[in-house]
Amino acid sequence: MRSLWWKGCWMGILAWLLGGCSDLARELDPFMQLKSGMSGAQVIDKVGPPQYQQAMPTGEIRWDYTLGPEGQQNYFLWFDGTLNFQRLEPLLSRQNFSQIHTGMTAMAVREKLGPYFYERVYPFKEGVTREWRFADTPSSQTELFYIEFDAQERVQATGYRPDPRQEHG
Repeated sequence: MRSLWWKGCWMGILAWLLGGCSDLARELDPFMQLKSGMSGAQVIDKVGPPQYQQAMPTGEIRWDYTLGPEGQQNYFLWFDGTLNFQRLEPLLSRQNFSQIHTGMTAMAVREKLGPYFYERVYPFKEGVTREWRFADTPSSQTELFYIEFDAQERVQATGYRPDPRQEHG
């Protein structure tokens, strides 16, 4: 887990250093270098072991990668039943965020976005607020997407806010 955290930090630093060179940052991202048909062992050599693996009812196998807490991306990697890499699914995107709706369960949100990076618990309010840090491109500033959950772990509200790290340098 620690090695993926460091990879996430490294990618954030690299994107910051490259500034406007988002194409180069993308080329250097090991996840963007994965090719369809690679074996599971080749994928692990390239990006490290997943945090979680799940066999899906379709026969596919899904590996979860979270480049947090400092990284700005969660990925699902999809494999066929013989562990041949099929596709990469970036999870932290405005398109995925737009699919989160009132009443959705926390588990359904996790299936859409992967794990959150931060949770706020308010002492006099039932429920929690969870946040996902993301960047639209490797060189753009990070933002936070937040979801307010009620005591039954159902979505009550969503929104965006600036990343406090960006506001204070």
